[in-house]
Amino acid sequence: MWNKPLHDWLPKSIWQAAVSFVELGAAQSVVHSEGSVRWTSSSSDTYDLVVHSNAGYVIVEFEPLPSVHINEGTLSRIARRMANTDNLEDLCATTTQVIAEAFQFDRVMVYQFDEDKHGCIVGETKQPHLEPYLGLHYPETDIPKIARDIFLKAKSRFISDINPAATALTFNPSLGPTPPHLDLTFDQLRATSP
Repeated sequence: MWNKPLHDWLPKSIWQAAVSFVELGAAQSVVHSEGSVRWTSSSSDTYDLVVHSNAGYVIVEFEPLPSVHINEGTLSRIARRMANTDNLEDLCATTTQVIAEAFQFDRVMVYQFDEDKHGCIVGETKQPHLEPYLGLHYPETDIPKIARDIFLKAKSRFISDINPAATALTFNPSLGPTPPHLDLTFDQLRATSP
């Protein structure tokens, strides 16, 4: 597949769905547009393809289908629990709890920036063996400006492995020039900053 453009090996319906997300973003004059499509490869592996259009490039992330399936009933229960909260503190606690339960995450946190760009963990649900971060405060320098800007744009961040092996992006030069800067702001599969 390395030698072929994406539209040559993805099924036509999947490619058309990806293009429609990009065109919709362009029609609405947005800098970033996103959508997702489910695809089962010829080897029977199933993926959610998350399509981004950013700075003129189309980025397709192939996320293996999670083993956890969230159905509409679960989503309704989550929405009801969140709607029944009375204040921001309860909302943060409930949100982290329902996300951790639904997706079986080890830790879910809500991080809040203050007006001076310092931060605090204002909501957390974690496995018992993990050290708690709830209530901890961090100086502005703890999260560099570029990372803060990404959080303010992307709003959420999933980290599936806090100690992954580094994997470089590679480009096939026969398909076009390597971009001088590829903005991965909205990508969920990108590595964390060191």
